Amino acid sequence: MTRVWGGRSLETIYQRNLPDDQPYGESWEMSDRPDEQSIVSSGPYAGKSLHDLWTNHREAIFGKGFTGDRFPLLIKILDARDDLSIQVHPPENLSRELGGEPKTEMWYIADCDPEAKLYIGLKDKCTRESFQQSLSDGTVEEQVHAVRPEPGESIFIPSGRLHAIGAGFMKSNKTQTPLTGFLIGIASASTALRGIFTLKNPWPPSTSMISNLEWIKQMANLLHPANTS
Repeated sequence: MTRVWGGRSLETIYQRNLPDDQPYGESWEMSDRPDEQSIVSSGPYAGKSLHDLWTNHREAIFGKGFTGDRFPLLIKILDARDDLSIQVHPPENLSRELGGEPKTEMWYIADCDPEAKLYIGLKDKCTRESFQQSLSDGTVEEQVHAVRPEPGESIFIPSGRLHAIGAGFMKSNKTQTPLTGFLIGIASASTALRGIFTLKNPWPPSTSMISNLEWIKQMANLLHPANTS
């Protein structure tokens, strides 16, 4: 998918055939969105969509105990050559009221530039008032944790946690299927701030960079909460 902040790494690293010379920022690897369906390419289910498999062959392919109308995860690759906007996805307890859906994410850093930064969660002393003021005076970056992850690390981002991707990242996203998000700007401040400040604790850098084993556990919880014991 073309994105103004994208690049050409999907072509050079993943050997994808990009159709033109535009910047490409996303490749959706597995999707059960109504407008973007993954299709089986070979084998006994060739030609069937992911939604068809989830609806009509769920137990045979995915196992027992799964519920929901659609496959709950969206898996994609992002190539960010420029900074993306700061945004937040509505938390579970406010999603309906805010007119959206919750979207918890897991990021796996496949590669990144040496000084590339991610922006995740609020600093300890950030308040609703100081954050709203920072929107007006252009100092939002001072209110948010900036971290420099290493390739191979994973980051868990629950719905309601502010986040942004800086320039210079190639990463894999595993998220809940909904795509509702609020970009953080003065016009959207009232709605977005309600989502951001629902989380009582700021993002703790020492505990949110997680191991691959913990990454697997967190994603299993998204897909099948009954398997978390």
